[in-house]
Amino acid sequence: MSTGLRGKLSAIKESSISSVNALKALPSSLKAIQFPQHPSIEAYDDPEPDIKTLELGDLATEYLQHYASNKKLADTTFGIHSKDGVFYIGLSPISIQGDAVTVGDGTYEKTHGLWKLLTLSNPDESIYDNNDLEEYAQIQGHN
Repeated sequence: MSTGLRGKLSAIKESSISSVNALKALPSSLKAIQFPQHPSIEAYDDPEPDIKTLELGDLATEYLQHYASNKKLADTTFGIHSKDGVFYIGLSPISIQGDAVTVGDGTYEKTHGLWKLLTLSNPDESIYDNNDLEEYAQIQGHN
């Protein structure tokens, strides 16, 4: 990995650690903003209500399967993780539609490089480029 890209990736992870630590240090007396709850409209009857179905693209499927099956290579600190049936990156919930990842108001289209950055702890530098690294930084910036 070149020193420049390694430095950028290291800076992104350090910034994310600082943000997480700052959030953890907030007083527990702070309450989240509560919005009124409204019932949702169900478009159709789900034949299997207890089973959640994801419609993932080929690229998302490849990397999420690899991520779930090989914890030694997986980035469990800054990468995608699941809690209570919701995918997160850091503290931010995400959605995956096909091969695109949406965090906040940003949608990031599929590339092998971005998926490697999102799922692997030490991604191969030859797979991602500066655009992938910038998008990864934007995604991490939502935390």
